[in-house]
Amino acid sequence: MITCLVLLGTLHSGFAKSPSEIAKEYFELVQKREYTKTAKIYDPSALKSFRKTMDFAQELPEDVQDQVYKTLFGGTATPELIQSMTDEEFFGTLFLYVMKQAEVAGNFRMTEAKIVGEVEESDSLAHVVARTTVNIGEMDVESMEIMSFTKASGEWKALVSSEINGIPEQLKKSFTR
Repeated sequence: MITCLVLLGTLHSGFAKSPSEIAKEYFELVQKREYTKTAKIYDPSALKSFRKTMDFAQELPEDVQDQVYKTLFGGTATPELIQSMTDEEFFGTLFLYVMKQAEVAGNFRMTEAKIVGEVEESDSLAHVVARTTVNIGEMDVESMEIMSFTKASGEWKALVSSEINGIPEQLKKSFTR
C-alpha cells in the first residue's frame, strides 16, 4: 500500500508543470489576447494581496468610483459586481480592460516571447527569463522579462510582478488628481 502511494505521488509530481512551461503558457495567452485566462497561473495569495491594493477605489467619491469601475472592469461594472468577483476573476477582468486600453492607446501587442532560462533559487522559489517583443504602433520593442514563481500546494504559481503591483498606485494617482 505504501509503495502504491509513493508511486502515485511520484507519477503525480511528473505531471506538474515547471515554471518555464507555465511562463510559456502565460505568454501564449497574452499573445492571443486571452488576458482573463492568465489569472489562473498566479498564486492565490498574490492575487488576494493585489486586490487589496485596489481597495483605494472604495474610498473615492461615488461618481469617481463609478468611473473607475466602468473604466477598469467594463461599462456594466458596479461595486456589487466587483465585490462578488473571486480574486482570480477580479485580476483577470482588470488585466483584460487595462490591456484593451493599452492596445487602443498605442496599438500595443505582444508579438513574440521566447523562454531563455530558468533559475531555481530554492525549493519554493524560481525565476523564468524570457525575451519578449512588443509591437507598439509601427515599432517593435524587445525586452527581457523575469517572471517569479512560488510553489503553492506542490504546484508552481506565478507571483505578481512589481510592474503589475505598481498599477494600483498609478491608477489611484490618475483618478485622484
